[in-house]
Amino acid sequence: MTNYRAACYPREDRLNSSEFSIYQPDPDDVPDPEEFQTAVARFGQRPEKDAAHYLESYISTCEENEVTPVPQMFRLLQAKAKKNLVDRLQNRRASVYLPGNDSASNRRLDDIDLAVICSFMEYHFPDGIRSIDLRYNVLEDAEALCTLLKNSTAMKAVNLMYNPLTETSIATLASAALVSKCLVNLCLNGVKLAKTSGLIIADLVINLPSLRYLGLAYCEVKLEVLIAIMIPIKTNVIELSALDITSPNIPDWASKTVFIDQCADMLVPSKYLKELYLGKMGLDDFALERLLPALQRNTSLQLLDLHGNKLNRDGARMLMRLIQNGSRLEVLNLDCSSFTDEGAEYMANAIYESDFLKTISLRFCRIGDQGIDYLSKAIAHGKVSRIYVWQGTSIKGPGCKAFCDLMNRGRIQEDQTDVRFYKVDEVCQMAENSHAGIRRWELYTPNYGGYSHQACYDGFAEPEPQPYFNTF
Repeated sequence: MTNYRAACYPREDRLNSSEFSIYQPDPDDVPDPEEFQTAVARFGQRPEKDAAHYLESYISTCEENEVTPVPQMFRLLQAKAKKNLVDRLQNRRASVYLPGNDSASNRRLDDIDLAVICSFMEYHFPDGIRSIDLRYNVLEDAEALCTLLKNSTAMKAVNLMYNPLTETSIATLASAALVSKCLVNLCLNGVKLAKTSGLIIADLVINLPSLRYLGLAYCEVKLEVLIAIMIPIKTNVIELSALDITSPNIPDWASKTVFIDQCADMLVPSKYLKELYLGKMGLDDFALERLLPALQRNTSLQLLDLHGNKLNRDGARMLMRLIQNGSRLEVLNLDCSSFTDEGAEYMANAIYESDFLKTISLRFCRIGDQGIDYLSKAIAHGKVSRIYVWQGTSIKGPGCKAFCDLMNRGRIQEDQTDVRFYKVDEVCQMAENSHAGIRRWELYTPNYGGYSHQACYDGFAEPEPQPYFNTF
């Protein structure tokens, strides 16, 4: 009888014999796939209107410089869902998206990679790039980007958030932007700015009239730098429309008082500022009370972000009075406050009486079912179209049922809120809809943003952070 086990599992002393030797083909004898052979034969012979031609040119540039091509460029130039990339590049409308936090690429760009990419772009499309996004890479000097910006007349947006830029690179970037004179959006969120670097950015704000959006969130900006930025806004020398200074370096109460006074002085005469982000500053109800008269006298502000501060129900009452007195705020972000149900009642009164407020965010504000009920009744008669109320835990009761009825009637669409509802034993309960929110790009969100990387590569979507009101 044949021993199948012995035949299938030979003894160790027989593994090296010729009877059980494993065939290992020579790599040179294995034919390449037909598609690969065709691509090799056509390499460098594609027409210039074909995106594959530029991909092959980029690969050749990398070979000349002895640099490994980066996966982000392959995804940019090789995606199937292209929206006329070459046409956009040739007509100064292309958005180049090269992030370091894309898990599919699994590689961060360094200065050598960026030098090759900028050399390639400058040779083929010297004025074709409208915006470039280099978030979450490991760029330190970014000299190649500065050269590209200096020689371009079409680049309007640069995103360098969370890159370890040096003080010299900040100065070089500012000089390039002053030479170009076309930069509209500059995002440096998460780039640690020393006092000298911050003052360089402040000088750039004064001398670059085209600048409309400046992102300095989580940069640990010093008080002196903030004051230097606010002075030209106060005198209306510049037309900056969006300023993000979330989480600055203001260590003590005296410095916060000085900052609040300077911010109030800036808001009163300002004619162009539309968006102001003052999140995570440790502002309490007393600080808001000092800022309130300036907010009431301001006529240009449309978005106010106060998330992550120490506002309580008294702060909600002040904001209610601000809105009832005719404030033109359209977007109000109050996430992570301590309003409770009483503060939610104040905000419901504001929603009911406001003629301008369209979007409000009250996430993680310790609001219960009673507060949700107040907000639901106000929304039914108010003009708010977007509201975000997830509190971090499931809520059930009459308030949830009232909010669910609003969604069922179409008063609030599913993409206009951050919650959805389900029933258990005929009781309506709340759950989070993770694909909604004002600040989806915040650090605590998955993948550093709720956007689709592929849609950004293809040019169908602009990745956040972006100004809420488009600046160009």
